[in-house]
Amino acid sequence: MIAYTVSRLPRWNPINICSYHLQEAGATPVQEIAYAMSTAIAVLDAVRDSGQVPRERMGDVVGRISFFVNAGVRFVEEMCKMRAFGRIWDQVTRERYGIENPRHRRFRYGVQVNSLGLTEAQPENNVQRIVLEMLAVTLSKDARARAVQLPAWNEALGLPRPWDQQWSLRIQQVLAYESDLLEYDDIFEGSKVIEEKVERLVADSFAEMGRIEEMGGAMAAVESGYLKSRLVSSHAERRARIESGEEKIIGVNAFEGTEPNPLTADLDTAIQTVDPAVEARVIASLENWRDTRYQPPFNHPRPCKALEKLKEAARGTANLMEATLECARAGATTGEWAGALREVFGEFRAPTGVSSAPVAVAAEEGSALSEVRRRVELTAKDLGVGKLRFLVGKPGLDGHSNGAEQIAVRARDAGFEVVYQGIRLTPEQIVDAALAEDVHAVGLSILSGSHARLVPDVLERLRVAGATDIPVIAGGIIPNGDAERLRAAGVAAVFTPKDFDITGIIGRIVDEIRNANKLDPWRSPHDDRQPASPSPFLPGRTRLEPALPGEGPGPPGRPGLPGPGGRVRAAGQARGAAHHRQVPERGRLDRQDPRGARQRLDHGVDVPGRRDGRRGAGQNLDCVMLPKVQTAEQIVALDLLLTQIEKAMGFEVGRIGIEAQIENARGLNNVNEIATASRRLETIVFGPADFMASINMKSLVVGEQPRGYPADAYHYILMKILMAARANDLQAIDGPYLQIRNVDGYREVARRAAALGFDGKWVLHPGQVEASNEIFSPSQEDYDHAELILDAYDHCTSEAGGRKGSAMLGDEMIDEASRKMALVISGKGRAAGMRRTSKFEIPEG
Repeated sequence: MIAYTVSRLPRWNPINICSYHLQEAGATPVQEIAYAMSTAIAVLDAVRDSGQVPRERMGDVVGRISFFVNAGVRFVEEMCKMRAFGRIWDQVTRERYGIENPRHRRFRYGVQVNSLGLTEAQPENNVQRIVLEMLAVTLSKDARARAVQLPAWNEALGLPRPWDQQWSLRIQQVLAYESDLLEYDDIFEGSKVIEEKVERLVADSFAEMGRIEEMGGAMAAVESGYLKSRLVSSHAERRARIESGEEKIIGVNAFEGTEPNPLTADLDTAIQTVDPAVEARVIASLENWRDTRYQPPFNHPRPCKALEKLKEAARGTANLMEATLECARAGATTGEWAGALREVFGEFRAPTGVSSAPVAVAAEEGSALSEVRRRVELTAKDLGVGKLRFLVGKPGLDGHSNGAEQIAVRARDAGFEVVYQGIRLTPEQIVDAALAEDVHAVGLSILSGSHARLVPDVLERLRVAGATDIPVIAGGIIPNGDAERLRAAGVAAVFTPKDFDITGIIGRIVDEIRNANKLDPWRSPHDDRQPASPSPFLPGRTRLEPALPGEGPGPPGRPGLPGPGGRVRAAGQARGAAHHRQVPERGRLDRQDPRGARQRLDHGVDVPGRRDGRRGAGQNLDCVMLPKVQTAEQIVALDLLLTQIEKAMGFEVGRIGIEAQIENARGLNNVNEIATASRRLETIVFGPADFMASINMKSLVVGEQPRGYPADAYHYILMKILMAARANDLQAIDGPYLQIRNVDGYREVARRAAALGFDGKWVLHPGQVEASNEIFSPSQEDYDHAELILDAYDHCTSEAGGRKGSAMLGDEMIDEASRKMALVISGKGRAAGMRRTSKFEIPEG
């Protein structure tokens, strides 16, 4: 489109780089600048490298790009942000693209001031927030917006009325026509304070842009999940500051007392209400258009040929604008146009970023999160399940997932297994996922105003499916009257933006699960009082499988290692080992045929006897190995297929595991998402042969170091796979060594994988088995030492040992960290059938 408009529509601005949603998603000023600029660079690089625009016309391209930014209430910082934006854009376009004309390098932007900070509580305070945010993009002449869009004071309550919108318009008009702002040059020119802040923002933004450039640019950073995870983390930190009171929000966590507000005396009339019949009229109009577009007065040709030409162009390298305009001339609808492109390109679903979000709220003993975590764990025990499962969905066209993501993160940290599918789902998809996942609660987050139609749709589908025992929680911008109607329809709880205590909301969800399952109300084990109902919150969408301390694998008789906080997964996956199957111990390789004990099928590999093997595996089939995995969607698809097979064969759903083999660069880039794609997933395997070919590595010996490279060419690859596996409690296995008679060579590459922490390495020949067992099993000395550490730690932390946090074992001081390392070695030794040759002696004194 950019290339087309430069030559055909030279006064048309073809693209707007939008950073508004970045700040809404939690971005800091540095992140908003860096991610927007990196996106613009990706666009300009694509135009330049396409060959469709001559180099001498790049100035015309740059000059027609504009930005749509956000401005928050910290208006001095926001104003400095806009000055930094302009400086960076000028430098990037001059140095990277050689743009000499200053007019082409001008940073052109419009702004919508922040909606994230608008509150439902004391909404009249939103007026002064909006004014301050507007000043951020108007006070500085050298960084002044070309256009300003202001929200209305009551947007956190519902849709604004025309009068509310007029109020926001009048704010701009008073500033422009009554104040003297436009009579002066830049009033901040020469300010040391402003200049220092701008310079810091510029430097920090360039540093973050450099990190993105090293990843391969904005597209790679999006596909890897890096950008989204950073945004979710920043938003989680902000929410934690608000909940703790560190960041003050007037009317929410500070100065909460208020006089009666005449603006909200009647909440049902304080917002715009939409006639439900509007949707029906729009749909009828669209259907009528499709039926009559071939007739007078339009006389459009049938769009079939135009749509086929569009798909043909999409499959090649041609510019799509000509084919798109042909579709418009044929009367094709935007839905038909998008559907044709979707057939060719598929549908992209970006990573959610939730799995890598840090724990933002402490869970020390006695804290609110600690108490909710205990409620989650004990409620799961009362129900006889390994984990409580919570599905959070966003039905409809609502694209604001920020509240959803924060609920998912906190639910993960509280011990829930959370199912998160992404935005823009149908009620049918949500209910199908809830049934397939056998969840204990469903949360629906809707900020688009469509709750009155979509939530009852979900309730009705659950009723038809016989799943009325699954409580449904609704959250979003939901007026009081609508909330009452939803509760009357069967919604367990309704939460709105005024409910900011996220940990309390998770506790309320547990209460609703207990109530739906006819369990006794929760009573804290610390006292005999029933705790007050926690305040609610806006549900979101995710999928996590948290492990609490004590749930990790450990030697018999010893407590397990603390597990990770949680895992993000997509819906449609069978529940994990804790619910359905016991993964066999990771012991020595067995020379014997595993048939009758455990079978793995290498999915999609056509070898003699393979079909018979599949048909005859039956109850012995334990795992399917999927080669050449490039995206999480491939794992999800296999998971769904296995679920269908298990149901058809009468097997326990979820008993068959998955091993994913990473064999090319795309798979490696997506390995973090792949690792969280299914609870069936047991192992990530490195496939070196295809991987070497995919990156053009100059070597013909699989697994060997390429000539001319002085370091370990596989270190980054193996570590990235290992980190993804460990972050999600999966096995990491190194791939095969094809020189099957070169046992010394096998030993060398196997030692590298073992030293890094891999659980094992494939063997292709009986001659490699002994070497693999030797390398991946601990030495007798290490195994004995690990057991001694565990014995010494058990003694020193016991009453007999004085309940100390550390102790001496000979000349070595041991503590909790020593114990964790020893558990790993001890576990491997026991799995390998090793026996101790030393005995712990209690030290004297």
